[in-house]
Amino acid sequence: LGANAVATGDFAAATAYFEEAGRLYQELNIQGDLAYVHAGLGDIAFYTGDYSAARAHYHDALALFREAGNQRLIGRSLGRLGRSACREGDLTTAASLSAEALRVRLAIGHKAGIIFALDEEYVELALAAGQPTVAARLLGAVETARRALQRPRSPVEARHVEPIIAGLQKQLGPVWTAAWAEGEAMSLEQAAAYALDILSPAVVAEPRPEVRILAFGPARIYRGDRLLTSADWTYAKARELVLYLLCHPNASREQVGLAFWPDASAEQVRKRFSAALAHARNALGRDAEWIILNDGRYRIDPARAYWFDVAVFEARLRSAHRLLQNGEPGEQTIPLLEEAIELYQGDFAEDLLEGEWHHVYRASLLQSYLEALLALGGLHTRAGRYEQAIAAYRRALAKDPYLEEAHHELIGCYARLNKRSQALRQYDTLTAALAELNATPSPETQRLVERLRRGEPF
Repeated sequence: LGANAVATGDFAAATAYFEEAGRLYQELNIQGDLAYVHAGLGDIAFYTGDYSAARAHYHDALALFREAGNQRLIGRSLGRLGRSACREGDLTTAASLSAEALRVRLAIGHKAGIIFALDEEYVELALAAGQPTVAARLLGAVETARRALQRPRSPVEARHVEPIIAGLQKQLGPVWTAAWAEGEAMSLEQAAAYALDILSPAVVAEPRPEVRILAFGPARIYRGDRLLTSADWTYAKARELVLYLLCHPNASREQVGLAFWPDASAEQVRKRFSAALAHARNALGRDAEWIILNDGRYRIDPARAYWFDVAVFEARLRSAHRLLQNGEPGEQTIPLLEEAIELYQGDFAEDLLEGEWHHVYRASLLQSYLEALLALGGLHTRAGRYEQAIAAYRRALAKDPYLEEAHHELIGCYARLNKRSQALRQYDTLTAALAELNATPSPETQRLVERLRRGEPF
């Protein structure tokens, strides 16, 4: 009843329903269902403009939904927290929470949640970040998805979104029609990926560059707020050339030729390189020379305004390592590690299948990512934040299930939380993984487990 009253905008009735439900759950000691009460009261506070109260209720709901393992409602709570942060002007936090929420919804295939995330959370974030064309594209994509799934907006949602659409039509004029059509042509998954790229925490936190290159996961290159497609590049090697020069500045034509066309003659390399270079320059924009030549060597002009996720990842890790080497407090290092880890949304240029040059680079970045997770887990462990440490170690194992150091530390964290059975199960998981490699756990890990079995304190 409370949820229905919120959907129709009858907040007084909704408040009464949720408060009564809360009293009953407390009397019956049904703590799990209190999550729904907090979520509902959070919605009422949000829609009536009390964002501080909304945030408090959503945090309580999120903690309870996490405890229950309810992924759908974890995604909802995270998204609501992100939207509250956006209303309060904290766009970086809003982008971070909204991204986490959207990824949860994508992981479980919750299409209704994805639609809501784009329609409400990301449209609002785009407007707050000064990107009305992005908002128009997302609204077009949502319209297609709503028609396909036959999910019209609720009255309270319509009252919020319809004035936004009218305002954008007036503000953008003919650009609105083109942007809306571009959005309508996107699948729901493509629109979600676009939102995650174009409204990431790193992007909304800084002035928008002319070109943004995202190479973790499938490589994507944006000029302004538009993703460059195969039609823009004309020749697939043109896009690859941009990535190569970002990773290997001051490369000669011969170096590129050896990496791209190892069996080609010098004349073939010259022609193919010239074609790739011309198409790359056209795609990035002929209004400025993006790829410059100096003394026979090519590079992306460092004076141009571009953002490269790999460069930011490496810079954050360098700063974190300097602090760790200098013995600085972990509280200064943790945000740097977390930002780097968040940037790693997949292996380097995982859609590049031909050639060899990217394999070494990919492996090096993966190793840096795993080391960052281990370092983050260690800092949390030393501070007694075992649940946060567990999350870091589990994330490392999701990428490399054979990483014994992560298993070892995870067993220790479970032991310190008096979760003996989970610690022993983790050891069994490690033993099974290493058996695939004809290996056994190290003596250090075996001694750790023996202490656990003897019931020694940790």
